[in-house]
Formats: sequence, C-alpha cells, structure tokens
Amino acid sequence: MSAWFKRVILRQKLGEATSIGAMQPVSTPVTRAVEKLKKFFERQYVGKQLYIALEDLDPQLQAAISTAAMIIERCMKGFTLEVGTSVSEDEAKVIEELKKLDKILRPYIYDIARKIIRDGDAVYLVEVKKGEGITRLTWLPIDQLTILESKDQWTRFNQTIQEPNWYVLNETGRYGKTQWFKRDQVVHFNWGKQEKIRDMYNRLTLGIYNDPPLEALSSYIIWKFSLVINDMLWREVNVPREHHMLPSAPFDPSLFSGDTYEERLKNAQKAAENYLKAYVDKLKERRVDRGYVTLDNVKIDVIEPKLQYTEPNELIEQINQAIYSSVGAPESAVSGRAKGTYASEIAVESYLLLKSEFLAERIAEKFIQLAKRHLTVKYGNKYEHLYDKISYDVQLIFFPREMARTVAILRETGLFTATELRRMFGLPPLTEEQMKELVGPTSHRHTETSKEITATEKRRVRPDVPETPHSEGQRQVT
Repeated sequence: MSAWFKRVILRQKLGEATSIGAMQPVSTPVTRAVEKLKKFFERQYVGKQLYIALEDLDPQLQAAISTAAMIIERCMKGFTLEVGTSVSEDEAKVIEELKKLDKILRPYIYDIARKIIRDGDAVYLVEVKKGEGITRLTWLPIDQLTILESKDQWTRFNQTIQEPNWYVLNETGRYGKTQWFKRDQVVHFNWGKQEKIRDMYNRLTLGIYNDPPLEALSSYIIWKFSLVINDMLWREVNVPREHHMLPSAPFDPSLFSGDTYEERLKNAQKAAENYLKAYVDKLKERRVDRGYVTLDNVKIDVIEPKLQYTEPNELIEQINQAIYSSVGAPESAVSGRAKGTYASEIAVESYLLLKSEFLAERIAEKFIQLAKRHLTVKYGNKYEHLYDKISYDVQLIFFPREMARTVAILRETGLFTATELRRMFGLPPLTEEQMKELVGPTSHRHTETSKEITATEKRRVRPDVPETPHSEGQRQVT
C-alpha cells in the first residue's frame, strides 16, 4: 500500500470521526447529573445492593448514616473487668490484654456501626494467630455473602435456612473465588431482630438477616431521585431570563425600498436581523452582573414563573426529614442547623441517645465474645474463670460536668459505694495510692458539692437583683 493511499484512508477515517462527533448532542452539567441518576433506575438491585446504591447517591442519607455511626463510636469507651478492692495478678494481666485488644478493635467500631445502619448486617472474618490472639477483622461484603445451614444447601434454593453455620463469599463464583467460612471464624453484627428474609437467591431465612432502616426508606429515596431529576430539568429551562423589547417602528416595510411589498418586507426583515445582532453583540461587551445600560426607548423585563427559581422543593425537604428520623440522626446533628426550639432539640437528642445506646450495646456484646476468644487463643483456659467478669462500657453522657453533678448527688444519698460511682464513669476501683491522694487536702475545688448545688437552686427562687414595685408589676408572666 502506497503512502499516498494510506493518507487518503486516514483522511476518510478522520472525516468520519469528525462527522460522528459533530452529530453528538452537547452535554451540559445538568444533563450529566440527570444521566447519572437515571442509571440508578436502569439497574436491577438484589438484596443489600440496593442499600449500598442508595447511600452512594443520596448525600443526606450518607451524612445521616455517618453521623449516627460517629456518635456510636464515641459512646463505646472500652473493656472493663469487675474486680474487688484489690486487683490480683491474673486480673491485672487480663486488664492489660483487654486494653491491647481494644486498640485492635476500636478502629472498626465506626465501620461496624455504619454498615449495620445501612445494610442491617455486618460480617467480619476474625483473623487470629496462635500465641497472639486476634490480629485483625476483615469485612466480608454483605452483597456478595450468603449464609447456609449446611453445605448441601449450596445448590438447593428451595430449603429454609434456620442456623447460620456456613458463611459463603461469592457462592456462584461471579465475583471471584468461592470461599467458605465456618460460624466460629466470623463475627456477625446486626440489630438482633428475628425476621423472615429471602437472600439474594430467593432462599427463605429465619432469624439470619436483618432489614436496616433503609428498607422502609427505599421507596421514599427512589421517589426523591425522581423528584430531583424533574426538578433539575425544570429549573434548567425555567431560569429567569431578561426580555429586551426593542422598538419595531423603524422596521416598518413601508420605510424600505422595493418594487413590491414582498421585497420591502424582505429588506425590513434583513435590517431588523442585522440590528438585533449588533445589539446582542454590544450587550456582550457591556454586560455587568446581568445589568445593561441602554437608551430610554428599550424596555427590559424579567420573566419568571409563579414558582420562584430559588424556591426549595418542599416535598424533597419532607423526604429528607424522613431520612433523618429513620436513621436516628437529627438534622441539627447532621447539618449543624436546627429548625426547632431548644426544648424540641433536647427531645430529639433523647431519642437519638436511645437508638445509639441500643446499637452500641449490640456491638459491645459481640466485642465481649471476641475478648473471650482472644484470651482463649492466646492463653488457652488459663483465664477462663474471669470471663464472666468481662464487660464493655457504653457511656452515653456527652457532658462530663453533668455526669459529675449526678455522681455527687448519688454519693450524698449514701446508697452507692465509691467503686459503683466510679464504674458509672467507666473507671476501675481506686488503688491504695489513689486513696492516699484523696485523703490529703485539696487547695481548690472546681466543682460544687451536692449541698452547694441545693443552696444555689434555692437562691434561684428569687432573682439576684432587687425588685421595685414598678419592676415587679412589669415582670412578664410565662
């Protein structure tokens, strides 16, 4: 093939590519955003895949889940061991091991809480090493994981699963090599609900999986995506536009030359087109913040629909509130702004703490099981007699000062020991050295005692400033 012929073929290919590219429609930012959302409706989601896709697309849902998981992570303080007035050698060793294990497990708390809220279940492979115990947790993707009662159910999809004996990753080999894990090799976190749920292969399971809050929200969020698509398309074509009304009198056909009316009309139209083009070109040069300086024979109006362009879509706002309520993270905690009163925010916070406490305690129960397994792998049955004394502290009081006031009041009742009060703070019993330090005098106290608190409240019955008959009469009654 000659060089000339190659150049001809290359020119033809370039011409075809140019013509094809020229035929492609222009893609605006709104068009690309709409296409991204439309792809969600084109896919078929099986099982937990839907929840993952919803979180990836919805910023409010993602922020609410992340905030709730952060709060749960802050609530979990660490392992504790119930001991007496003195700590034995075995107890001291177990406490030291629990502290080491807590450093290993703590980085996973946020991820565990997030996946329970989003997926309903979070399953991790527990990696252990003889002589070291638990070394790490590896997440098993819930959208690729199935749970079977026996290996015979691998190819039988009409049997009911009631016992989680085998955890199978990539059962059909679609996502990679099929891996089997025994029940004691994994740790399974969930809400603890007993539900009838079908897995990704339509097998009925009893008390194996849990539906997350997103199951009830899924229809609302899909509806929200539809609203967002329509809202984007509507706002793109309904932006406020300026209407420049130029005088038409100078372009009357009777003012132009021509033997016939058609010729005069044609000349008038051509002159009007040239004038409009020149006017538009001048506007491009003089444009400053959409404001123009023109002659007094030009009228400029702004055309805008009855629904203001910047007005929010109230239906989308209502769905967002449903997201916050279902996940358990109020809007004030997610976005930093509050629409309600201070009293309503306190009520919402109480509800949030209740959900956080429940889920944190579910995670803590599994952590205690992991602690026992860690000690068994590393030391055998040496410390088995202390397993019942292992617990995990979940502390939901965000303000230590208020907690200190509560402890001070409880101490004055005489119904609690110092060890019990310290346990409320997640602290171990006092050592002999600490007791000696407490007996010594303190130069300054930074907190009030219960007696001082009571005296302060009594003083607040009447105002600190004196009242006159005039000011007392003007006092607002609430």
